[in-house]
Amino acid sequence: MVGGLPTDKTVYAVASHPAKPQVIFAAFREGIYRSPDGGKTWAILKGSPSGVVALTIHPERPEVLYAATEEGAVYRSEDGGISWQQQTKAARVMGR
Repeated sequence: MVGGLPTDKTVYAVASHPAKPQVIFAAFREGIYRSPDGGKTWAILKGSPSGVVALTIHPERPEVLYAATEEGAVYRSEDGGISWQQQTKAARVMGR
């Protein structure tokens, strides 16, 4: 780990806050991590979805985040990643 971020895992998505570029989110299979200081320190967002392969921040409401999982489910957070609600059910991916 470097600053709390796993170094032996694959990062699947990265997003930065539109008004505060030092706030960064990184998605791993295990969950989503947040850095408040441009990547110097990281902490996992407890309760964040796992298996996230895509992550985005609403450009006008940066407290709203969306995460899509490898199973096809979409999650939304309206409080900067503190809590998450599933928006769609997981979709079966062809070949799985």
